Amino acid sequence: MSKLSINPYSVTHDELTGLPNSFLFYDRLNTNIAIAERSTTRFSILYIEFKNIELMAKKYGKGISDALLIRITERLNDSLREADTVARLDEYAFGVIITHLVNKNAIDSLVYRIYKILSLPYQVNGDSLSVKVSIGMSVYPDNGMNATLLTSYATTHALNYD
Repeated sequence: MSKLSINPYSVTHDELTGLPNSFLFYDRLNTNIAIAERSTTRFSILYIEFKNIELMAKKYGKGISDALLIRITERLNDSLREADTVARLDEYAFGVIITHLVNKNAIDSLVYRIYKILSLPYQVNGDSLSVKVSIGMSVYPDNGMNATLLTSYATTHALNYD
């Protein structure tokens, strides 16, 4: 009888992008909630969804959409601090935990800057591809005191900034 070998990294990270997956995202979110409760600090989560990548996958092939997702990951990582968490939640959606939130204006400015960066065209295999981005945001404790309420608020309040 053979034993199954499970790579612990693959349990908590997305295979394509190397980002934390939804399992690790929610673990970190719950950790941030516990820390914020004890220290009375605030933090924010973002729900970032890309509306037209599935159509690109059908038009150009899965390889192109995968390359596009990797470029998106690079831009997200370059846009945020190392202390923040960027995760791939599902095929075309990402979650971000922004720690040590100073004030609402700062987070609004950051969200708009991320939107502008992610909306710039991507060069993939000689093609210039544009994505449709929507970003939802929630702030702990203003929009919820637990992971379910925070993520629900962020996903239902996603906006296009154009």
